[in-house]
Amino acid sequence: MDQEEATSEEFTHMMQVIAGDNALPQWFLSPERLPENLRYSLIRSMVEKMRADRVSLDLAEALKSPESPVAYRAAANTVRDVSR
Repeated sequence: MDQEEATSEEFTHMMQVIAGDNALPQWFLSPERLPENLRYSLIRSMVEKMRADRVSLDLAEALKSPESPVAYRAAANTVRDVSR
């Protein structure tokens, strides 16, 4: 599996996890207005805390996938679409 396929699978998994939960869409969209560096720092720290607490390791792995501004915007648009 190449990097593009792996990233696509991570993105798809993240969207499935977020769409399957009532609170996650709002959580995922909440840092949208932050500057990019703060948004990624916030996401990274949440993922690290989830890993440390061993809370939903699959979710933690999925949430780390939008590593670029373009990926985050695409994910945010998808979250808004599936949350309607």
